[in-house]
Amino acid sequence: MNSSAPARRAPAGREGSPYRREDLAPRKPRLVKIDSRVQSRRRLVFLGLSLTVVSAALFGLLALTVLENQQAFHIAGLRKAAAERQARYEELMVEVDRLESPGRIQSEAQGRLGMVGAGPAAFLVAPPKGSARGAVSSPTAPERTSLSSPFPDKGALTAP
Repeated sequence: MNSSAPARRAPAGREGSPYRREDLAPRKPRLVKIDSRVQSRRRLVFLGLSLTVVSAALFGLLALTVLENQQAFHIAGLRKAAAERQARYEELMVEVDRLESPGRIQSEAQGRLGMVGAGPAAFLVAPPKGSARGAVSSPTAPERTSLSSPFPDKGALTAP
């Protein structure tokens, strides 16, 4: 409050108001001269902090680039390994097909296991109709029919 200005009275009805017109008026900021040493020190601090922030940002960017390149090399290695394993899988599938072929299985069974191929199928022919039902057979021995055996060392099978 300025002592040279006359004290003003509040208008009627506002005698108890705690606010005065001088308190509500905007104040002018006080201008203070800053010493040049303080000013240069503030500039150096600002410059140092700015360089630190920029350096940290550049270092972070460099670190991210290095990590990205490492990941790219890792992914390239994984793709190469996957291609090699896919080729190996295809080779194994060709080998499985070869081993499952019927001709190879037959040759292995005959060669290593000593199995023989099946001969022609044997059929029993029934006697003509009416000759076997209720007919009296002669006292002689029944006629025997010879069948070929798929096992040559066992001999021929005979049917009564």
